[in-house]
Amino acid sequence: WRDHETDAEVKQDRLVQDNDRLVRENNRLVRENDWLVRENNRLVWDNDRVMRERDQSTQERTNMAIATMRGLLSRKLAPADLDRVEEAWRRDNPPTNAVDRILKVQEAPNAWRSLLLPGANHDKGAHTSRDTGFR
Repeated sequence: WRDHETDAEVKQDRLVQDNDRLVRENNRLVRENDWLVRENNRLVWDNDRVMRERDQSTQERTNMAIATMRGLLSRKLAPADLDRVEEAWRRDNPPTNAVDRILKVQEAPNAWRSLLLPGANHDKGAHTSRDTGFR
């Protein structure tokens, strides 16, 4: 009878120890999960900040390219053509070499479509640029 009672106590002690170990492991995993959630939130916040900064930078670059285009080409291209380029650049972003392209259009105004519009080599639209005699 004593051996049976002792065996039950030993089993009970093992169950308590196993339970304590599982509770400690669970607490560790909860702490680790909390850290991972905080780290994930930090990364999401950082990503959002980087995306906002990138969008702001892109917007500033687009505004600068459009202002440069309008400033340098307002006597070379019709307002409708400038508006068309602006619309395309606001939608698709200006080319990375926009200033070089603008300067080339100053030299060859009739090439404005192929230089300033995305995919313009296939553009069959009406030519509205005025020939101002500036070459």
